[in-house]
Amino acid sequence: MCLYHFACRVALAVGLFAGGSAFAADDDIQKCKSLDRYHDAMAAFYACDKALNHENLTETERAELLLARGEAAYFAGRVDMSLIDLDLALTLNPELKAAYYRRAWARMRTNHYPEALQDLTFLLSEEPDNADALYAIGYFYKDTAEWKSKAIPALKRALELDPNHHLARLNLASLYTHKQREFDAGLMEFDKILSASDEALRKVRIFRDPVRPYFDFRDRVRNDRIAALVGKADYDAALAEADSLIARYPGIGDSYLMRAYIYQRLRKFTEALADARMASKFEPNGDDQKAVEIEALYQLQRYNDALTRANEMLNQPITVATVPKILFWRAFTKKQLHLHEEALQDFEQSFSFKSWHLSAVLTQLRQSGYYDGDVMDPYSEKARNGLQACILDPECAKR
Repeated sequence: MCLYHFACRVALAVGLFAGGSAFAADDDIQKCKSLDRYHDAMAAFYACDKALNHENLTETERAELLLARGEAAYFAGRVDMSLIDLDLALTLNPELKAAYYRRAWARMRTNHYPEALQDLTFLLSEEPDNADALYAIGYFYKDTAEWKSKAIPALKRALELDPNHHLARLNLASLYTHKQREFDAGLMEFDKILSASDEALRKVRIFRDPVRPYFDFRDRVRNDRIAALVGKADYDAALAEADSLIARYPGIGDSYLMRAYIYQRLRKFTEALADARMASKFEPNGDDQKAVEIEALYQLQRYNDALTRANEMLNQPITVATVPKILFWRAFTKKQLHLHEEALQDFEQSFSFKSWHLSAVLTQLRQSGYYDGDVMDPYSEKARNGLQACILDPECAKR
């Protein structure tokens, strides 16, 4: 009898222990799934890590936990760790659609664009009305030559499916502003986002560097909106917005850059130079402010400083979009310093990037009487002869 009772107690204890372990596992899994992986990324990461340490998880459960931990790692800035978890999650469960979406973003963040496109293409083949995937495709193509044929339609379709997809609207506003130069259309889209409640905008999840200061989403939209105001030449409103954001976020370079653009348009080059340098102080790897700095130095007739800084910038890693801008202003600088052949080489090199600089120079040549063709003409021997004559003429093409 005693032995029987002892055996029962042991069995009961084992059962309670096993049941307790099961309850603990359930609690950890629920905590992992319920935590905010965006605003509380590290807490979510550790909770999911704890849940993944439990044994006897099914492959489906493990895949879902890996997705959760991978997403938390992504928003915590550990994209490398995120990719490992997302790859494993899809190995365990190839039907986990959300993992394809998050992996596409992680791949874009690590410059694996063909693989990111593969994920998004597959996801849209399975779910053609997935608004998030359509937004991601729009983002993917927005800085390519196919922005008009692929990015804009994808973003518009995402907004048809979800009018409150604020990230899709933000990117559409950016395309209207920077690509189509339709500033009123851009402002309309920006303002639709800003009309949303603080609670709604707080839910927007956008990648941010965890070690650098960042705008909240509403102020990010306000900062991007400044470009549309500048495009409309509404400099008073643009300057007031930039001043407000700089006061609120004195350690973020983007607002200094936007204010530098405004001062540039107002031909206040001393102020533009100061803001471009502040932007570089807070965003050392940013390139747009570098072109503003060179133009400002040139316009202030600080030609030797402009040449020195341009040479320094072109000897460092720099984006393809910024190179022709610096070459363009270095060419004008060399013209003023009577480095005529070098100026010609810089002008021609800037033209080779298929940028707007050729039409700008041809416009100057027409105005100075050194070219009688159309400003949209391709570069030719006739244009080259006119440019050489202009470079030798101190009064030609003063900027």
